[in-house]
Amino acid sequence: GDVLLNDANAIVLGTTTAGNLTVTAGGAITQAAGSTINVSGGTTTLNSSGNPISFASPTNNFGTVNATAGTIELNDANGIVLGTTSATHLTVTAGGNITQSGAISVAGTTTLNSTGFGANNTIDLGGPGNDFGTVNATGGAITLNDTDAIILGTTNADNSLTVTAGGAITQSGAVSGTLVVLDAGSAAINLSNANNDFGTVNATGGAGASGGNSGLY
Repeated sequence: GDVLLNDANAIVLGTTTAGNLTVTAGGAITQAAGSTINVSGGTTTLNSSGNPISFASPTNNFGTVNATAGTIELNDANGIVLGTTSATHLTVTAGGNITQSGAISVAGTTTLNSTGFGANNTIDLGGPGNDFGTVNATGGAITLNDTDAIILGTTNADNSLTVTAGGAITQSGAVSGTLVVLDAGSAAINLSNANNDFGTVNATGGAGASGGNSGLY
């Protein structure tokens, strides 16, 4: 059945199985070493009042996760769906696809790693209302949508990389992708790191687009 927990301070979850899981805490929400959280068929809703959330066990199995916190770390053995998410920093590691059902807002750094299916694994955070700072991503096909500017950190797309932004698309780390599609509207695209490695690039931007080893014109 469903599990609802509320703690005035921090809370540590041991092995937990639920249809739906809701945890509200006045401190950090974490899990015990060696524990597994299984909410694979339902929704996990987490609110730590601005404190960290760390569910880092590789055996965890979530369905959809809504989370509000300072720093959020989620690890799923399979695919994971991000619901409405607000964080200072966000790290998501999954053995399957990383997708979304709600808007994602991360002021600092978002790190995404979809490890399960090689070139076929998917990171699809292409929904409306997202607002990222810097995004590091490793996956097969990667799709990112930002309401304003976005900074690409180290980004490795085994297959395709699609980035749509309401502001400039820039970078702080090397970017690689076989097919790269960039749309910044009337804003600038500047991916000028010498370690970039592109295949084919389609780009729409208003001011300045430059690239690395394989060129971005």
